[in-house]
Amino acid sequence: MLIVSSIVTAIVTAGQKAQVITVPLDKIKDMKLINVTAETVIFKGGRRSE
Repeated sequence: MLIVSSIVTAIVTAGQKAQVITVPLDKIKDMKLINVTAETVIFKGGRRSE
């Protein structure tokens, strides 16, 4: 889960200029779009956090 959080944070930073980082992890969890993006990045990196 820590790896996923780091990747999500990186995606949010690159995409929203660190504006959504203030949103709690619970809220980010609700964003399925970011979840899917994180999954894609994990797959491309050859790592699967599950």
